[in-house]
Amino acid sequence: MSKEEVVLRIGGAAGEGVQSAGSVVAKSFSRTGLSVMTYNYYQDIVRGGQSWYQVRASHNKVRSQGDGLDVLIALNMDALLRHTNPEINEGGASPLNGIAIFDTLLTGFKKQNNVTYCPVPLSEIAGKHSKVSLVRNTVAIGAAMASIGMSFDVVADVIRDQFGGKGDVADQNVSAAKDGYDYYNQNFKKLDKKLNFTNKKKYLLGGGEAVGLGAVNGGLRMYIGYPMTPASSALHYISSHAKDFNLFVKVPEDEISAINMAIGANYAGLRAMTGSSGGGFSLMVEALGMAGMLEIPLVVY
Repeated sequence: MSKEEVVLRIGGAAGEGVQSAGSVVAKSFSRTGLSVMTYNYYQDIVRGGQSWYQVRASHNKVRSQGDGLDVLIALNMDALLRHTNPEINEGGASPLNGIAIFDTLLTGFKKQNNVTYCPVPLSEIAGKHSKVSLVRNTVAIGAAMASIGMSFDVVADVIRDQFGGKGDVADQNVSAAKDGYDYYNQNFKKLDKKLNFTNKKKYLLGGGEAVGLGAVNGGLRMYIGYPMTPASSALHYISSHAKDFNLFVKVPEDEISAINMAIGANYAGLRAMTGSSGGGFSLMVEALGMAGMLEIPLVVY
């Protein structure tokens, strides 16, 4: 892989804070002037299974996820084994050819030749700062940012923003991340990367946010949506800025109600849209046909 880019992946189970940790990493990269591309993989379950969040960053333009992996944060044994396996099936995620950061509590696993294993006492360090087990993720983030030579001040600012308004939680997480950052620097070598970190911040925009901004600029006045991934991100963004954009947002009892309310609003002359997933869209098909027969404009995300 090029020395002018880095690919970092966080692997764990659903409910272990994988997406939140990935968001901190992505924001840290974008605030140092790097171009960023992210990918979030998750199973259709609330807890358990396996999920991962990948971030590719470079001072050059990033147009895809690439085909390599430099840094792995493994939050459990499954992630450590799964993402370091060089015999992964064709079409799967890229196996690690770099460093793996994981808790020292994980032992007795088969080591791979292309991996530099960097055990960090994530749980022990986290326990010094908080009783919340997910703080270990913040410790791991600190260690990962040290591995690529990023300034800790940038990471600290992102963490404060992430946990802003939550009392001492932000300070606890910043302190935990700093300990992880220092532990890595004292015990392991940095990656051989030549990333051009700057003070020029770049926008980091998710798909749901892009849909929301596009809809608002297109004249959206009403959004009706039943929460279901992947449309939930658009619902969250639009609802959190409803007052700013002078929008009416409604969460109905199901997808059938959502699409019929959107059709009714458009029929009355109010630009409205809805959103769902594959399963939710299947429930909307009958109403979609009605909108077509009546020639009522409708947007379904």
